[in-house]
Amino acid sequence: METHTNFQGNPPELSTTATFYKGLLEDSGKVIIVYRDETRYLLVTDKSPFHPLDYFWKDQPGDRGLIKTEDVTLKISDTVTWPIQKQSQTLSYSPNLNIKRSDPNYILLTAHVIETITKGGDIFPLEEIFSLGLIGKNVRMEVDKEYRDSLSRPHSASHLMSLALNKVLDPLWRKDYSRDSLGNRNFDSAAISRSTISPNVSTDTYRLGDSLRKKGFSSDVLLANIEEYSKKIEETIAEWCKLKDVEVIMNGKGDFLGSYWTWNTIVDGKNVSIPCGGTHVGRIGEIVPISIEMKYNAETKEMTIVTSIKH
Repeated sequence: METHTNFQGNPPELSTTATFYKGLLEDSGKVIIVYRDETRYLLVTDKSPFHPLDYFWKDQPGDRGLIKTEDVTLKISDTVTWPIQKQSQTLSYSPNLNIKRSDPNYILLTAHVIETITKGGDIFPLEEIFSLGLIGKNVRMEVDKEYRDSLSRPHSASHLMSLALNKVLDPLWRKDYSRDSLGNRNFDSAAISRSTISPNVSTDTYRLGDSLRKKGFSSDVLLANIEEYSKKIEETIAEWCKLKDVEVIMNGKGDFLGSYWTWNTIVDGKNVSIPCGGTHVGRIGEIVPISIEMKYNAETKEMTIVTSIKH
């Protein structure tokens, strides 16, 4: 084990094995890095059920929970994705590296943000974490189920919203465009600029500028009838959710963090699939009832859709 002024351990050769996309809330792993900087302490394991905030599309917040050894409990207040350059001998966490998801020179680690430490039932100073000798120890990881569920529900709801949005707005296209799994032109893909998940709420923002107009979409018709379209989207989702036992399944091509995963379910009798690296409900019935609110900001030329779950 190597000890430096700000970290213990050695950077691994492979990305973290992620089990959150399988729906796991508990798992075990081995501690490989303990790190500190001016603002926080991070712990990295070789495998983790914690969902981290994605480094490239920062929509769903990181999980919270506990990480335990026989006599030490770490309270985890957040989880983040940590890109590390391969064969690096030093470590530093930066939230703003200019890299692509598929960059072959980087691995992606699940980094658990430590809020507090208890040892033998007593509070242990965070600044003395290196004295605990955690590197190489097997730990038990427990995700906060209530908090995870409060994020999984709106994340699944946001995908249904995007499909309903595409369906309701399909007649407003003047040109052909790439289509979603239901065969509708993909307004969501064409216009979305950012998405934010919070407990039982998803907020999706769409840019209605010149680029969208050139693609062939009639934004003026949408904006003139925005309340009507909002109601239609809500009604469409409600109709789909009448089949409450329809399963939601995450499929993946690999278990390493950053692998290609998809959200899958059945809508209108058709199999639908959307690329996604978040967490989700197991059945459609877990996300009803849903309300939709659409607003337009003329100054920024952005439309915001708030999808709320009355849970």
